[in-house]
This record gives sequence, C-alpha cells and structure tokens, in this order.
Amino acid sequence: MLNIGHNALSNEVLHVLKDSLQQNRTLLRLGMQSTHLTCEGAIALAEIIEDNPVIQRIDLRDNNILVAGLLALALSMKNNNSVTQLDLDDAPKKKLPAVSVCLLFLYFRVAVISAQNHKRQRRNRQPVTAKREKSQTPKVLTAILTLPKLT
Repeated sequence: MLNIGHNALSNEVLHVLKDSLQQNRTLLRLGMQSTHLTCEGAIALAEIIEDNPVIQRIDLRDNNILVAGLLALALSMKNNNSVTQLDLDDAPKKKLPAVSVCLLFLYFRVAVISAQNHKRQRRNRQPVTAKREKSQTPKVLTAILTLPKLT
C-alpha cells in the first residue's frame, strides 16, 4: 500500500510517478485522498489504471474531480478488471446545476464498474497479472479528447 493522502501534492505528483505506477506489479492500494487533485490528475491516474493490471483499491476522496476526470476513471476501469474499489466523495462538493446530473451518473457508474470487477475477480479466484500491450495513445485520453463539449 502507498498512502500519500492528506498532502498538498496536486496533479504534478501523478505525472512524476506515472511510469513507475504503470510498471509496478506489486502495489495493490493507492491512497490519494485530499491531495488537491483535479480532472487533470484524474485523467493521468486513469491512464495509470489502464496499464496496471494489479492495483485493486484507490482512494480519491476529498479532491476536486469533476466530469472529465470521473469519465476518464470510469473508462479506464472498463479496460482494467483489477480495480475493485475506487473511493470517491458521496456527492459533488460544488453544486453546478448543468453538470451535477452527469457527476452523479458518473459516481454511480464508477461504483457499478468496481462492483463488476470485484464479482469477476471472486468468480475467477486468481489475480490479474497479465501484462498489457501499450498503445500509442491511451484509450482513456482518446475517449476524453473525442467527447462533445458541454454547453
């Protein structure tokens, strides 16, 4: 377990640790609660999740992650069956009427994918250790870049 939570780290820490976390095959839990992450950090973390077949639990509570970041995390978890728990805040901190429905849907979607991954792991009863092939452009980033803009 690596718990770097409750530190003023911001998004930069994920850019610095990205290669190490993508290649790591022993880290099962990552604590990043209250580290001043935004959507940029969540997208970087989503790329890490997509390439790390062993990480199981990530704590992102008390950060400022909105629609783009949550969407990136949900998409990466669809491509990675090892993440069984992604801790997020119960509800968005800021009440933004135009995006609050999207945020709530994405919170729900992340929870559903976590539960599906957990069920799949219990059914298989073996850890996921297969190495994934890296693509030129991460699938998560490609999906984010092709999203229509909200108005």
